[in-house]
Amino acid sequence: LKGTHTHGPQARPLRTPSPRRPRYCRLHMPFFSARVSLLVLAVAAFAAWRRAYGPIGASQLLDEYDYIVIGAGSAGSVIAARLSEDADVSVLLIEAGGESGIKHSIPAACGDVQLVDGDWQLKTTPQEHSHRAYTGQKSNWPRGKLLGGSSQLNYMAYVRGDAADYDSWAAMGNPGWDWESVLPFFLRSEDATLARETGAGALNSSAHGFGGPLPVRYKSPANPLAEAFVQSAVAAGHPLRDYNDGDASGASRFQQTVFGSGRRGSTADAFLYPAMGRANLHVLTHGLVSKLVLVSEETGGEGRGARVAAVQARVGGPEGGEEVRIRVRREAVVSAGAVGSAQLLLLSGIGPRDQLEKVGVPTEVDLPGVGQNLQ
Repeated sequence: LKGTHTHGPQARPLRTPSPRRPRYCRLHMPFFSARVSLLVLAVAAFAAWRRAYGPIGASQLLDEYDYIVIGAGSAGSVIAARLSEDADVSVLLIEAGGESGIKHSIPAACGDVQLVDGDWQLKTTPQEHSHRAYTGQKSNWPRGKLLGGSSQLNYMAYVRGDAADYDSWAAMGNPGWDWESVLPFFLRSEDATLARETGAGALNSSAHGFGGPLPVRYKSPANPLAEAFVQSAVAAGHPLRDYNDGDASGASRFQQTVFGSGRRGSTADAFLYPAMGRANLHVLTHGLVSKLVLVSEETGGEGRGARVAAVQARVGGPEGGEEVRIRVRREAVVSAGAVGSAQLLLLSGIGPRDQLEKVGVPTEVDLPGVGQNLQ
């Protein structure tokens, strides 16, 4: 039977392999070469885009900007994009970390991008009544250190909060923070692709916006256990509702910020990157702001006062970087996160006098609330 094909109704001799290049190589090599060529072109195009519109280096910094936004996280990315819509102003966005990687775009990889580069890798103080399984009873506290900030590390839950909280903030003396005032801005930023559902989900369409930059959708595919949990809650008498309409009491499916392609919808992807082609917006990465330089409104000299005249930063990383001071023409916006913003104010001499004096920081503005009321 050697050299004979015996399967089928009639046996036939096997064809001797040709010494030439196998046929599959002749068929697929052009396709493979085309794929490689497209990949090379895509990489080259991205490199060209990055040179033209990506983050700038220290040598490209201007001496002065109208607005300097400190921290390119969940808030800073949005603020820089919105301010730079006015072509007549110059905006500098400073981020202590770098750019995101491919893993940051994959929702299921959120656990892999924490406690590594791109995360400040903070820890809590020792907890007396909890975290007994943790070393020193200290919990990890992931905080984003890259463009997009913690919106590149989190689990993409889209949760606005309860209307009563916003109304209480307005009642404390913060006009414009009540629910009815902030809701139009939520709607403007949102592109909700939430479908009306029965059984395991509910949608209040009047509480969602369409056509904005931030994608909002129900988690898909739905987890059967989550579906069963929601249905059980409804059977127990809890209302089925859209928890982002201002009343979070009840049961609902999980709303998340994910693009239709399945890619994470960080604030960098939704707001910042589309704006980075603007000539009036500079984005500086690996720049750690260490101080807000205050000047007196009366004398104009450096020292005690209430106006930020410049920001001081180390550019290029903690080792081998250079100190720069950049002037602010209009405003400096501190959006370095719940931890970083308070820290920067304290380093700049803005905070409780007694605490600043203990660590040898000159008090510029005695403001007892700074660094307090963390919840």
